[in-house]
Amino acid sequence: MSEKTIQFFFKFKDLEDVALLKPTWHSNGMLPSDKAVDGKYTNLHYNGGQCTMSGYSQSATWWVDLEREVAIDHVIIYLRTENLPLGMK
Repeated sequence: MSEKTIQFFFKFKDLEDVALLKPTWHSNGMLPSDKAVDGKYTNLHYNGGQCTMSGYSQSATWWVDLEREVAIDHVIIYLRTENLPLGMK
């Protein structure tokens, strides 16, 4: 592991999850939108109780109210994978 990678890892660990448990909304959701910010991401199956899911349409809108003004460093999105490795069906 390079020194640059190690520095990035420690920086990432120190960041605050400003969206955790904040109010959410989505335009055509099939599952509750608050599942996206509940801090749980070990079960990425649609009925595992830890994912949100939009309805079957060409577009969807989802938002989270951070309840204060914050500077965003980065966003992490966990894809629903049905608990399979990425790329597997």
